[in-house]
Amino acid sequence: MSATYVNGIMFLASEDYLSGVTMKLNDAFEMCVSKGLTHNKTSLRRGYIHRGGKSTINCLVVPYSGRYGVGYALHVESPYTAYHTVEYYVDK
Repeated sequence: MSATYVNGIMFLASEDYLSGVTMKLNDAFEMCVSKGLTHNKTSLRRGYIHRGGKSTINCLVVPYSGRYGVGYALHVESPYTAYHTVEYYVDK
């Protein structure tokens, strides 16, 4: 498994981290649903995503093309400092 670290966040070779965009989690979810993508898997990954505050949840949306299909990987902030969650939304 090859990985690239950018600002302490681990990205897999199947993720295009250069095209990543930071957005609110609700906006990212609505974008994925509007494109017809479905939730496939959630995992933990090393790296800290900047917290948006008490009422805002930030996520880093990166295009994904790998084992689970083609779509987006949502790197979502977590209460843990060293890890964050990654949610994969891919085509059916």
